[in-house]
Amino acid sequence: MFRAYLLALPTLLLSALTHAALLPRSTCSPNFQGKAQTIYVRPLVKIAAVYEWTPESIFPGAHITLQTRGFDEAFAQGEFLVQFTGQPDGSYVLRLKNETNRYTALTAGANGDFALDILTLSSSLPSQRFTITCNSCSSDGSSASKCTIANPASGLCVVGSTTGATLSLGDCSAAGVYEFQAGA
Repeated sequence: MFRAYLLALPTLLLSALTHAALLPRSTCSPNFQGKAQTIYVRPLVKIAAVYEWTPESIFPGAHITLQTRGFDEAFAQGEFLVQFTGQPDGSYVLRLKNETNRYTALTAGANGDFALDILTLSSSLPSQRFTITCNSCSSDGSSASKCTIANPASGLCVVGSTTGATLSLGDCSAAGVYEFQAGA
């Protein structure tokens, strides 16, 4: 009888591990609680740096590029305010934190363009609304990891994951995986 239990134990463990691998992974949508965020990509090769979202300028039409930054420089301050719109699609507006005169926001444009434009005050412009789906979200609004960012109106996702790349919108199968970290 004891021998039967010993033989069944490995089978039971293997079954439990296999079943766990087939379970769907849970996702979350972050609540940054008004904290300015640094948005970045973790390089595939382990280096003491990240590829940070960097605006070309603060003016409408400016694009976002990925620039290599050391940890201290990248996380010194959050550059983006990621604000919930209150819309039924659970979307956010991504604004520049230090641009208070013009109120620019990231906008989905024609042909996959992803650039700054003047923010509409009502947050109802579909081209300025983005959903954010992450594998993990902190409860205090300080971080979120392994996130994809999509524009529901176009059905496209933010793509770009290497240093020097200009972010654009493209097929979600090629979506970038981004991290959010509250600025110091």
